Amino acid sequence: MFGSFIAHCYQSIKTIHMEKKLILPLFFVFSLGYSQNITKFTSNPLTDFTIVNPSSGIDQLPSGMDAMWTFDNLNATGTNIDSYAAPNGSQSTTFPGTTTILTVTTQDGTPTTNDLLLRVDGTGTYITGIIQEDLTLNYNTTNAFIGVFPLSFGTNNSGNVSGTFSYQGNSGTFTGTFTATIDAYGILTIPGDYSETVTRLSITQNLSFSIPPLFNNIGTLSQTSYYYYGNTSDNIDFRYNNISLVSGFLGINVTNETYERNTVETLSNSTINANTFSFYPNPVKDVITINLDSTLWQNIDSASIFNVEGRKITKKTNDLNSISVQGLEKGIYFLALKSKSGTITSKAFIKN
Repeated sequence: MFGSFIAHCYQSIKTIHMEKKLILPLFFVFSLGYSQNITKFTSNPLTDFTIVNPSSGIDQLPSGMDAMWTFDNLNATGTNIDSYAAPNGSQSTTFPGTTTILTVTTQDGTPTTNDLLLRVDGTGTYITGIIQEDLTLNYNTTNAFIGVFPLSFGTNNSGNVSGTFSYQGNSGTFTGTFTATIDAYGILTIPGDYSETVTRLSITQNLSFSIPPLFNNIGTLSQTSYYYYGNTSDNIDFRYNNISLVSGFLGINVTNETYERNTVETLSNSTINANTFSFYPNPVKDVITINLDSTLWQNIDSASIFNVEGRKITKKTNDLNSISVQGLEKGIYFLALKSKSGTITSKAFIKN
């Protein structure tokens, strides 16, 4: 009798253990339902961002699995457009290793530009330089390592950075730390306009400036940036940047904070976005066929193909439902549709 009781208890414990083994993987799979790899650091070429100013601030503290963000009361204040180009000879010499330059052009009023210089090769994606208004950072001693894409949730790349700086005629050196982390995924909601699953890349860096040999630790720079990549658009749907530069020696104490929403993907009145625009086949060998609702074709101005550096390869303004890619070399490209109102949406494809 006692032996049977022990056997029964053992079987019950074994059954419970097996149920836990079954339940936990199911829960794990459910939790990872929103997570998606980030395929590249950069936005798609010619992505249009609306600069916004939250009237009451937004909460970006949620992190980890199944995070929930709601960004409300976003007041439009301007427009930024991302474009890409290969470095010229002078830029290649000044910023060694640079393979592509992201230029963010603010369109309103007198156009202004800020440049992010990148090195993208088989070892990963790195920042080689930043040119923003009066400040230039050249990571010519130790580049800022972002990662080897695609990056998945939980990735954490942290290391030292160093190089030279210039600011309003002053120049010197900097050292510091740089961290890139895929720290969250979940649902980002902009009430009335947008609700999508996103994966977030967080970047932080802390730098100390010196003017050797006499003036050490004359100032600091701290930066926090968040990039929210849409799982549908495979693009940056929202981004945030906060840079604080403090130096009594240089007479500066400023903080710049920028919020940007992807104009096409996050505004409900956009006629073309990742959900309404598709094409096939992908990968493609000869011809791409574009799928678009019949009511939207009348709003299309042109279709263009760009390479990964943002250079325009071809453009069509008629017979837009198909584009030949026979003359392209194998690789990754972007197909972009431009509306008559000027908005642009693009998607990546592979040429075989």
